[in-house]
Amino acid sequence: MTTYERLIEQRMELYSEAFDVLRDDERIAQTDVGPRTFDELRYPYGEVIPEETTHQQGNKFRHILRTNIYFERRQSDDYLDMVGVLLDIVPAVLEAFAGVECTVNFVPERIEDFAGEAADNTLLIMISVRWVVDTLVDRAA
Repeated sequence: MTTYERLIEQRMELYSEAFDVLRDDERIAQTDVGPRTFDELRYPYGEVIPEETTHQQGNKFRHILRTNIYFERRQSDDYLDMVGVLLDIVPAVLEAFAGVECTVNFVPERIEDFAGEAADNTLLIMISVRWVVDTLVDRAA
């Protein structure tokens, strides 16, 4: 297996691990890797969005991805309940990343909150966590 095949496998495993955490959370109704159209979603909706993978130096690579959770925004909803989902999601994703071979550093680098609406006028809240994960690729293997 080439260095770059191992790199792509690491990348896919990171996305898969983040996806599994979102999919397994009973509060999230639907989860996907990559974008979908909003007319097909069930809320709360989780998604994993790959951003980039960059070479750092030597055999170190940095992977950046996001986990986004969308909530329908209703007047009766408590925003703190939505944010509270992160109390379980963030530690679970960190634990999942720790299990990926050759992972040397991983942090939730940024947490952002957005309010908006879908094309069908559904009011939404999105909580996005931007993850930075450093891995080593064994070039000799």
